[in-house]
Amino acid sequence: DECEDDSVRIFDGMTLDRVMVSSTKMVACRRIQSIWFGGTGLIGEFAALEDLFLNKFTHLHTIGLSRNEITGKLPAWIGKLEKLRVLKLHENPMNGPIPKELGECTQLRKLVLGGDRGQLNGSIPKELGNCTQLIRLMLFGSQLRGTIPKELKNLSNLEWLSVRKNQLSGPIPDWLGNLSNLILLDVSMNKFSGDVPAEALSKLSKLHTLGLILPTYDEERGQEKAGPKRESNPELRITKVGRDQLRGVLNNAQRLLGDPNPKYEDDEYWPDLKE
Repeated sequence: DECEDDSVRIFDGMTLDRVMVSSTKMVACRRIQSIWFGGTGLIGEFAALEDLFLNKFTHLHTIGLSRNEITGKLPAWIGKLEKLRVLKLHENPMNGPIPKELGECTQLRKLVLGGDRGQLNGSIPKELGNCTQLIRLMLFGSQLRGTIPKELKNLSNLEWLSVRKNQLSGPIPDWLGNLSNLILLDVSMNKFSGDVPAEALSKLSKLHTLGLILPTYDEERGQEKAGPKRESNPELRITKVGRDQLRGVLNNAQRLLGDPNPKYEDDEYWPDLKE
């Protein structure tokens, strides 16, 4: 399982490929289905694991390597892991774009990438819309640009969606309101513009956590208050009607109003999938 205490770093300074090769000697490769080495001090490039993951760990469905010192890009060959259901690589100093080949992992249920130490860039691949089994899509704390691709509206099973703290722009899509299973939605700390799709978002009756920094509204004058633009989505607008439409959601949701360190991975409250 993942190490919850970062002070316990049992592989501190050991290379990723060396630890994996050692694992093959302890357990028959074909029996390995899950890898959980989170917060254990591993170093090295993820791409170096190609032979192990493709040719030896043939039944692998879970990769949990968060909070380590893993570097480099997420390689295109990741799309060949057809059985992959969980991929957690957040809080590693990885860079480069998210490969479109991830869209070939159609059994994927949890994808967690980014974090303040990562430098993922490029756009969100539209091919992720093929991963219709996803219940958690977390692409936060990076340098992702562009818009939220419309193909993600196919992810009707999504319960968690975060694109927090990126450089995303354009309008917040109204089809988010059709993702009726959403429990967490966080689009804060980006560069979105236009009107908040309040009527659409008000349909999210299961929402528990909403990360949406709204403009300050002057109730008496019926307009936004003048003042400095917020760093989070500075060009967003909302009307009084829109604010009223959202009132029910905002009252029921625990809002992430600019919290720099939201507890997305609080496993006591949100248990990890252990398939």
